[in-house]
Amino acid sequence: EDPKVHHLVQCSPAPGPFRPCDHLFGSWLIRSGVWIIVVLSLVCNGVVATTIFFSPSFITASKHLIGLLAVVNSLMGLSSGVLAVVDALTFGSFAKYGAWWESGIGCKITGFMSVFASETCIFLLTTAALERGLSIKCSKRVETKSASSNVRIVSAFCFILALAITVLPLLHVGEYGISSLCLPLPFGEPSR
Repeated sequence: EDPKVHHLVQCSPAPGPFRPCDHLFGSWLIRSGVWIIVVLSLVCNGVVATTIFFSPSFITASKHLIGLLAVVNSLMGLSSGVLAVVDALTFGSFAKYGAWWESGIGCKITGFMSVFASETCIFLLTTAALERGLSIKCSKRVETKSASSNVRIVSAFCFILALAITVLPLLHVGEYGISSLCLPLPFGEPSR
């Protein structure tokens, strides 16, 4: 018996760009890059959020938005970290666990975190751009606490809107289990 006999693994559904067979991440470059992004995202955004929200001084509207962006970017780093851990745990044998991962609650939670973080980030960046534009236009006025409270209200609306968008795949308007990366893609069928 030859010890170098390779077992042929057939993946179902057929592998593709969003359907890996042997590994969740296709190369060491991607795998290493994801781990670097996870560590940097959690550490750096954690420092920013801690510095801003635990500062004894008044939090301006700009600082508030930067702090919230750090929090949601940390959430994106956390969801990428979950994918990196799944890749490490199933290294070389993702074919055995792929359908289980895609249809499981872990994939749904990871997809939810990822989409929520990205949508919230987009809305908060738009809010920050508008806030900066208005503050430049109205630069003669000193920033007041009322301007900061308005930004907080808009920030809360950003989170609510992102939550409404993120919940849709949980209500079967799209699916988080379409891909192994747990993104609600507009094509394909979930693995069962």
